[in-house]
Amino acid sequence: MGSFSIAIRDLRRRLLITSVTVASITLAISAFLCILPLAENFEIAVGTAMNLQMYAAERQSVTKVLYSFRQPNTPISSADEIRNLKGVDIVNPRTEFIAEDPRGYIDVNGTSVAQKLTALERRMRGRPLSIFGIDPESEDAWWRKVVTDDGRGLRDFVTDGSYISQPGECLIGVDMAEYYHEQFQKYGIGVIGVGDNITLRPGMIAKRGTTGGATHGTITLRVVGLFKTLDDPALDRLGRPEEAWSGNTILIHRKDAERLFAMEPDTVSRIYVRYQEGVSGIDIINNVIVPLRKMAEVAPYFITPTGAGTMGSTRLAHTTTIVISFIAVAVVIMNMMFTRVYERVRDIGIMGSFGATIFRIMSIFMIQAIILGLIGGALGVSIAFMASRLYPTLISLRFTVSLVAAPLMLAVGLALIASIVPAFRAALYDPLTAMRYGLEAASESIVTKYMNPIYKKLVKMKFLRKRIYTSLAVRNLLRRFTRSLLATIGIAIGIGLFVQLMITSQAIKSQIAGGEVVVEAYQTALALVAIAIGALGTFNTMITAVLERTGEIGAMIAIGGEPKHIRRMFRVEASIIGFIGGVIGALIGLFAAMLPFLFTWNFRGLNWLMILSMMGLGLFLAVGISYLSSWYPSRRASGMAPAEAFRLEY
Repeated sequence: MGSFSIAIRDLRRRLLITSVTVASITLAISAFLCILPLAENFEIAVGTAMNLQMYAAERQSVTKVLYSFRQPNTPISSADEIRNLKGVDIVNPRTEFIAEDPRGYIDVNGTSVAQKLTALERRMRGRPLSIFGIDPESEDAWWRKVVTDDGRGLRDFVTDGSYISQPGECLIGVDMAEYYHEQFQKYGIGVIGVGDNITLRPGMIAKRGTTGGATHGTITLRVVGLFKTLDDPALDRLGRPEEAWSGNTILIHRKDAERLFAMEPDTVSRIYVRYQEGVSGIDIINNVIVPLRKMAEVAPYFITPTGAGTMGSTRLAHTTTIVISFIAVAVVIMNMMFTRVYERVRDIGIMGSFGATIFRIMSIFMIQAIILGLIGGALGVSIAFMASRLYPTLISLRFTVSLVAAPLMLAVGLALIASIVPAFRAALYDPLTAMRYGLEAASESIVTKYMNPIYKKLVKMKFLRKRIYTSLAVRNLLRRFTRSLLATIGIAIGIGLFVQLMITSQAIKSQIAGGEVVVEAYQTALALVAIAIGALGTFNTMITAVLERTGEIGAMIAIGGEPKHIRRMFRVEASIIGFIGGVIGALIGLFAAMLPFLFTWNFRGLNWLMILSMMGLGLFLAVGISYLSSWYPSRRASGMAPAEAFRLEY
């Protein structure tokens, strides 16, 4: 019989444990897929509540991350789609580029502004230059409605010449023209004026922390006008960043920007969005943000002003949540698969005694891991998309090939890793030792060297001497140290995620002047998913412990063990795991929650009473979830007849 046939037969024979394993992988993958958009939507809800400037841009991709000299290619056609969304007042497509230093890359009437500088010189003495590719009419309308409060458009700030109207033309800030004249007179540069020609050359690199990109082409533009925004009373009173434009900005047509930055035709780097007056935060999310997230080519983002610690903390908290969620899901899947294989050391010993090679044993467990991973991953993706359809505001997922393939690969990969390691170790044991001691053979060195002395000291305690089944629970945890450790880690990560989310979201919510209701909805959803992950890991561990220990339970019943004592033993095991995991998880959550605030140096909303209460709630949930998770397994174990327990294999 081939390895594949043996693997399938074993899965069918142990149908209940197979079903539990598939359910574990399914729920873990679906929880992870749900928490990804939830964490991102929480950040968006905070940005909306803070009334930050929103824009749409090309979705982040591996290409964009690896090739940072490339400008985002946001289709300008998306502007029309966004403009038609309910609640949107006006949109403005714009290509933005901020160079470290333009010297050596700009010619005025054929004369270079300055010699080229080294990268270090540019960073040390550079004056940033902004090159904005605009749609003239859209930019002018944007200034009338958004930038100014007196109805002036960008064309009204032109002091000499005319407003830009077509490709090949540009506007220069008056203050920038005077700066070039003062700094570079030795190169023969006069004050730039209307009619001069400016040539922009390839090689300018974007300043760090900006939209990225670099100049790749050469374009020559005619100056058609000069504009003045610095020291404008209205812009200064409103605190608008556009006030600085005339000091360091060249405005060009978006078509010229496409050639300069080697962009795709009819694309810009950003599409700014302005909401209608009086639209509530929840309506913005439902009618603008959610449809934007479902668009294939763009995604919503927010501009964080300098010193905006709240949004900076939220973004770091978003990243921390994703990292901890991934670890939690990985622990749940690996814990389940590891326990499933680890509890079958005796079976592996039997296979070895009949001449099965290590490769044959490994291939059987690898085939099972792949099958379970594929089935669980596929079901998890399906459940996540169903949840997205039912709750589109909270969980907004787009169906893409990568979004389906990545969870499947994750589930299969984790299942393989968690199956191969214990199976390989068990296959190396002497078959007689493995058949005689089973799980203890795999933990023999740990039990003998470390756990037995600890257990001997514990059983001398008066409390444990009077409670024999409590003593047995402690003994089981120490004897099955690896499984106990994995279970503790599983619930610690789940509770850590919960505590981190609660502390972070409570602190951020207290910093927001409005929109707390919207933020609280995402906070609650994230907390529920975190609790589900912690509960999932604990329940799976307890149900597996019962299903794989039917023979041991049968022996206890046969020698006179009472059902209530067996139930107590399993519940004590779960409570101990829950308490230890809860303490560790609360500390993990505290550390993870403090990181975003430490990096942004933003401690508003943090107080020790709130922090300790969240940690205490996490510990209470850990013990409560563990105890409740043991209820069904303990009832099942105590209700078995001895003959049934010895006979059944799950």
